[in-house]
Amino acid sequence: MQDYDILIAGAGQAGSLAALALVRQGWRVAMIDPRPNFNADAIIDHGRTAAIMADGLAFLERHDLLAAIQDRCAPLWKMRLIDGIGARRGRPDIITFDAREIGDQPFALNIPNAPLLAQTFEALASQENLTAFPGRKLVSARNEQTEAIVELDDGQILRGRLLIGADGKGSFVRQALGFATHKRPSERLTFTLAVTHSLPHDFVSTEFHYDDGPLTFVPMPGQESAVVWSHNPARAQELQEASPEAFLNALQHASHGILGRLEISLEPAAVAQEPVLTRAYVKGRCALMAEAAHALPPIGAQGLNLSIGDVDALADSLQGQFDPGDERALAQYQRRRLPDARFRFYGTNALDLVTTSHKAPVRKLQQIGLQTLRSSATLRQLAMRVGSTPLRLPSIFMT
Repeated sequence: MQDYDILIAGAGQAGSLAALALVRQGWRVAMIDPRPNFNADAIIDHGRTAAIMADGLAFLERHDLLAAIQDRCAPLWKMRLIDGIGARRGRPDIITFDAREIGDQPFALNIPNAPLLAQTFEALASQENLTAFPGRKLVSARNEQTEAIVELDDGQILRGRLLIGADGKGSFVRQALGFATHKRPSERLTFTLAVTHSLPHDFVSTEFHYDDGPLTFVPMPGQESAVVWSHNPARAQELQEASPEAFLNALQHASHGILGRLEISLEPAAVAQEPVLTRAYVKGRCALMAEAAHALPPIGAQGLNLSIGDVDALADSLQGQFDPGDERALAQYQRRRLPDARFRFYGTNALDLVTTSHKAPVRKLQQIGLQTLRSSATLRQLAMRVGSTPLRLPSIFMT
């Protein structure tokens, strides 16, 4: 049996960032993941990006992860929402949020996921307190009074004073330890890809709201954008089976030419959309984070921002502790993160339902909302601040 301070299940972006933050605090960390290695050059680039907001950027900068990939990132100065259903009829509702209305910084920096994970792996490679278990899966996990114990698929037994579940939407840790969850049934698929375009994006993120899901163009350097495009199962299957030319034509049509002529620069990959929210972040000596705790619809650029917020809050809660599984420290972590996760989960799901509805009363409500935001600078600025700032609520909201 091998002993560590902290066991981390999952070496994706959240798990690897947590490992980096915690080994730099002096904890002895074991990181377990089925991927065959944690080498930067083995990462597959699926073209996914994340628009990281101020708090997340501050965390990444503290850990020296941005400088080497800065030239592959792009700032987001404006966010433009377009009613795609109305656009089909030639009467789109459009609202633009401008970051300059609330300060002198952009809303976010759009960062490609693969280079960021590669930088994190490179930083981890020099950390003596980290023990890596690549190519391994957990087959059991349990809480004891003073430790958490996991068994790997090769028979190894690992013991830690804290177990972190950062192992994604289908988290083994979450299921093994019996965390209750709320799930919103969804069969939609989301395509991620990248395109070049003949017109400049001017650092404006554009999000079309269609009846089967959003289509978002997020600026990248030059005349290139990352694309996130959601569909119901039938339409998603059609697009998966379509020729590259037919797929591009469908995307061109859905974009209404707002970026001119499109060309695919990174091939589409399809990801299942499965919104889920755990009802607690902590159970005994186990803490969940990232998509093991919350998976959101691809709307509003909330996903990785929430995950980095989890990592930052947990590291802060454990700073200076003798025992990383200390009940009070983990309770503090949950108080800081669960209200924000609930707010983002229910907020993005409600927005997703409203923007994809065909029902006349709901469509009318959406139009009134957009018109109100357009006409009121105060409400527009409030919406921008709420969307880009973590929510911290009193503990009464956690009961």
